[in-house]
Amino acid sequence: MIGSLTPIIKLKGGQVRPGLSGSPLLNQRTGKVCGVIKFTRNRNSDLGGGAIPIDVVFKYYPKVIIAHSDFHQQDKRWDRTQSVILTRCLT
Repeated sequence: MIGSLTPIIKLKGGQVRPGLSGSPLLNQRTGKVCGVIKFTRNRNSDLGGGAIPIDVVFKYYPKVIIAHSDFHQQDKRWDRTQSVILTRCLT
């Protein structure tokens, strides 16, 4: 369990729907996962929510780093998708 002093990425200007806890948070600028959704601030309004930064996840769960590396060495779809997205953004 991660303590209450864990840094949180605050999300605003939208709604984090209940049930999304544990979902990856994508940084649209870099095309990389930057966190894991943790909570919604209010189920009835657009108050956003919060996520745990990915470096904190890696710190507390080092096996995730190994699984992440192993997966991406065998499956290159994410790398190809990022290339397409970046190409579209730059043109």
